[in-house]
Amino acid sequence: MYTPKEFALTDRALIQQFMEVHNFAALISQDGGEPIATHLPLSLNRKENCLYDHFARANRQWQTISGQTAFAIF
Repeated sequence: MYTPKEFALTDRALIQQFMEVHNFAALISQDGGEPIATHLPLSLNRKENCLYDHFARANRQWQTISGQTAFAIF
């Protein structure tokens, strides 16, 4: 995603704090080559530098997201 340098946020601690305070995000991946998105709470694990989520069983995105690079919008 293009971000003009005057708007770029590079302070990792500030980014992580924002993600923890505003943890409801849109998680985007692909299903059969088509984009699919789900709004859900994401939990940041600072030690492992990753995000954890919980999909509803009825949401098909959890079945297709494995092995993909996903995109989270906070």
